[in-house]
Amino acid sequence: EEEDRFSGSTATRNPRQSPFAGGRRSYPKAQSSKTPKGTKGGSSKSASPASIPDFLKPGKVVRHRTFGLGEVMNAEGSEPALKITVNFTIAGKKTVVQKFAKLEPA
Repeated sequence: EEEDRFSGSTATRNPRQSPFAGGRRSYPKAQSSKTPKGTKGGSSKSASPASIPDFLKPGKVVRHRTFGLGEVMNAEGSEPALKITVNFTIAGKKTVVQKFAKLEPA
């Protein structure tokens, strides 16, 4: 005899039978995360020039506390998820989220 942890009911099963032989339990279906048709979701691929600080525009040199100095190659999205692609002198090309990277003007 075995107690079902979810419903509290007990059932007798063959000891050689798999504990999964009772069939599938029904669980609520997950909600879809898709954006309904006709609406725009997410952020634009490239940020508008007015929405990013001047020191994060392509061609500017920035400083990262771990990666050091680097040249801004691209900026995508908008705050708070503004992604900056930087070609660092030592660390190479990296894409970082400004909210976490906290790039500073060099």
